[in-house]
Amino acid sequence: MPSLKNSIDYDNWAEQIPNTVWINSKGKIKHSLDKKLQLPASEWENPLMEYHSERLQNLYFTDRRDKKKRTAIALTSSRGCPLSCSFCAIVAADKEGPKWRAVEAETLVAWIGEALNSYDFQHIYIMDANFFVKKERVLAFSRGLHKLRGGTLTWSSSSTVGYLLKIRHELPTLVLQGLRLVEMGIEVGSQSQLDYMNKRVSVQNNIDAIKALQKNNIDIGLDFIMFYHDQKKQEIIDNLIFLVSAGVTEHESFDHYFNIMMLYPGTPVRHNLENSIGEKLSLEKLPFSRDFIDNYDVKKIYSTFIDDFAKPWLGKLEAAISSNLRVLSQSKSKSLKAQLSLMNIYLRHMPFIVLWELSHAKKHAPIEVIVPQFSNYTHLIESLLHRKDEATIARKIVEIGTTGVGGRSGELISKIS
Repeated sequence: MPSLKNSIDYDNWAEQIPNTVWINSKGKIKHSLDKKLQLPASEWENPLMEYHSERLQNLYFTDRRDKKKRTAIALTSSRGCPLSCSFCAIVAADKEGPKWRAVEAETLVAWIGEALNSYDFQHIYIMDANFFVKKERVLAFSRGLHKLRGGTLTWSSSSTVGYLLKIRHELPTLVLQGLRLVEMGIEVGSQSQLDYMNKRVSVQNNIDAIKALQKNNIDIGLDFIMFYHDQKKQEIIDNLIFLVSAGVTEHESFDHYFNIMMLYPGTPVRHNLENSIGEKLSLEKLPFSRDFIDNYDVKKIYSTFIDDFAKPWLGKLEAAISSNLRVLSQSKSKSLKAQLSLMNIYLRHMPFIVLWELSHAKKHAPIEVIVPQFSNYTHLIESLLHRKDEATIARKIVEIGTTGVGGRSGELISKIS
């Protein structure tokens, strides 16, 4: 432990550093003076030339289009975001509003070209919060990158819906120049929730953006918030209907079914919550959003979905799907491949079915009572995790109905609409 004198000296020293937050010797959070200090993008150094992290040097990207696994590198080319989504921590970065700044496309390409002399990589993860802000910058970057290494490099990045739609007609060209994945900030599936989060787009805009990526076979990283503390039950149902309408019920990751809004300090949603409960939340750690769910139905749906389904079964569900995929990759039987592919579709719909049933239950009851198919799902998962041979698998195939690949009409569509 530092001496009292050293602690005081440290506090005095930290007070002189603008925009600093620290915990003093008494365990209290201290702040120095806020000052506007933003290094111009033109003075940024190439971040790839200080690439010493072993974890980052062992990045990979699975390129589904080219059917290959690419070594990758990651960097950030911009700071901030021009938007002001009410839940996003970026809005707290500048009290007068988020300030977006970015290196020029030519500089970004030069950074990557310089890094190619030191590292072996074929894919670039651009980790910006919102890379597609300026259409011409994106197009110039893509053209420049395509000229490096004979056009063999690929890339991925992120966008919000409005900016993606402004460039949708150029997506075929971007794909030819190496674009493989866009992480899309969709967030929610109803207009009431979009307005609550200050997204400044419509539900149809969200659907159009996803369809534009699907049309061009660009993988989608789906940023979606299924639950939040100030939510109504109908808004959960709206989110599920949106997933069907947008054709993402079979999205590879299940995260979008379970994400709950984080209550970041300095955000409007947290400020509103603090006003409603009459107290400031601690800055030392993020609060559990589930503790502040005020709607009884939403609270029950969330607790059952997380505690009775996700915690005991999600890991097993993902393991069963992975096991099926391994068998699929090794099997030469067309019949077995078809059966296992159909089974995986059935399993991928499990989170949707469970949450849909929970959201329509008339009263709270055990999950096995609310979700008629639940025991079928769990028995199938257990059988897949303990199977011994392919013949056993084939005998355990079940008759199923699905929502349809890519949003095509299926049994659930009529029930939803």
